[in-house]
Amino acid sequence: MRTMLPVALLAAVLLAEGEADAPAHVAAAQKLLAARDAQGAMAELDKAVELAPKLLGARLARGRVRLALNDAKGALADYEAAAAIDPKSALSHVGRGRAQAALGEGAAAIEAYSAAIAIDGAVEQVHFLRGLARRALHDFEGAIADFTAAHGKFPDGLDALYARAQTREMIDDLSGAIEEYDAILEIAAEAGSVYLARGRVKSSLGDHEGALADVEGAAYLAPQDPDVFAARGRIRLAAGDGAGALQDLARAVGLDAKSGGAHLSRALLLHDIGRYEEALADFRKSLELDANRHEYARLYILIVESRLGRGEQGRRELKAHLAGRGIKDDWFCRVATFLVGDLDEAALLAAAKDADPYTEREHLCEAYWYAAAMRDLDGDKEGARLLCERCLATKIRGFIEFASATAYAYRAR
Repeated sequence: MRTMLPVALLAAVLLAEGEADAPAHVAAAQKLLAARDAQGAMAELDKAVELAPKLLGARLARGRVRLALNDAKGALADYEAAAAIDPKSALSHVGRGRAQAALGEGAAAIEAYSAAIAIDGAVEQVHFLRGLARRALHDFEGAIADFTAAHGKFPDGLDALYARAQTREMIDDLSGAIEEYDAILEIAAEAGSVYLARGRVKSSLGDHEGALADVEGAAYLAPQDPDVFAARGRIRLAAGDGAGALQDLARAVGLDAKSGGAHLSRALLLHDIGRYEEALADFRKSLELDANRHEYARLYILIVESRLGRGEQGRRELKAHLAGRGIKDDWFCRVATFLVGDLDEAALLAAAKDADPYTEREHLCEAYWYAAAMRDLDGDKEGARLLCERCLATKIRGFIEFASATAYAYRAR
């Protein structure tokens, strides 16, 4: 008579055999990832997790793949499961932080990174990641401290130094930013993006000659990069070389005619020097190529149409965009509502207030410029100039409105 295993024991044996197969699926997923087949890797990891839900490596690997596939919610679920399996797994908390950052949950991301640091402060450049999360929440002092710690743990890496330099720019420590960029170039003399960044900062400090020299270095290292020539165009305009600026912007568009950013850069320059029909064509082209990324071009289109005597057409167009827009009550909507005439200047400036001081400065940078543009259209040149000066006082140098206010204030002086 044949001996039969009890049903419960048989189920346990089969489960154990299935769990034993799970690592093979993880290994197969790694090979597929090396071959850039993320979907195939995902299928293998799904099998691994199904067979062994508590296999830490499977959860961590699937979380990484889900993040790569822009499934931040799914990734977060995997990393939370991994943290429950092994609360001392620093990688689980780093992954949780990455997923929460992708979901826009900055405070939760910082908490997750801090949990990882408490376990292993050198895992996956976690100080660098926490610095990015802190900077996104405008905790600039905390961000600089984290970038400094990250560089101390990985002195051969440049990411933390570059991020620290960018952060110094954000707090208007321009001399400190140049010192940071100098230090990077001592380590990596062929870092074209660093020459470009340092050139922009030098231009902000009025050193246009030094800025152009830096951007020439960037152009030598990256002769096919349209961003380099767009930046050089802006620097040339600031130095009073409008013709050279247009040549550079034309080259930027020529290098990548499908770049909405290149068309937007040229549109802004054409607007700032008063060539409105050409500017309008480039603003529209930037929207045609990437409407989501360049939504602010719609605001400039209304201004340009107004300058060309077609203000009503511009207002109708912007109102139609607002009506079809999913989000109805964000800062962009408030600015657009002001431009179409349904919100007055005082209400716009009041709406710029925010509990976060840096966000308020960003809002005011934009509000002052668009209010200035409307004042200028109404013939109040002095009022427009004063509002542009207030825009410049916000020191939000990376905004397109800051560049336009700079050009207007320069012409008005």
